[in-house]
Amino acid sequence: MTKEQEVAPTPVIYDSFTDAMMSGMAYKSKWWEPAYYSCSRGYTDLKYWFKKVYQRWTTGFAHEEAWNFCHWHSTVVVPRLKHLRKQNMGHPADLTDEEWVEIIGHMIWSFENHDVSIDSEYPDDYDHRQEVTQTEMGVKIRMLGDASTIDRSKNVAHHERVQEGLDLFAKYYQNLWD
Repeated sequence: MTKEQEVAPTPVIYDSFTDAMMSGMAYKSKWWEPAYYSCSRGYTDLKYWFKKVYQRWTTGFAHEEAWNFCHWHSTVVVPRLKHLRKQNMGHPADLTDEEWVEIIGHMIWSFENHDVSIDSEYPDDYDHRQEVTQTEMGVKIRMLGDASTIDRSKNVAHHERVQEGLDLFAKYYQNLWD
């Protein structure tokens, strides 16, 4: 066969991304590897702990808290909002106690569920397989199913409900006191 007659490789179709990435990978670890990697992880964890302590000392916070700020902020805000709801020492002048407790409940729900992912609903005949093609730059993965048939209405409704609680948090921010 000459170069002009070479046939392009046909893409391989896998049922999932994991199957595509793990195809042809069989590895048996050596007897000493678990102990080695355990010690290595322990050293890395200790080094990382000292790094976080240094960052807190120099900047006032560990830099990992800024990587996923919305998650860290939620872990800080939720217990305080629950305390305010439980104490219920005061409320904005234009609201009743019951309305204020309900609004704080919406805020708490939003902060607890902002990073929860809701699964999309796929039609029964949706093709979940993936086409994997080797290119010069690496691997190209393409879904075979028609993305326009996926029902994302639950995702949108969830996002809107979360946003409603976050908007209430912003609106009543200066009224959050005990």
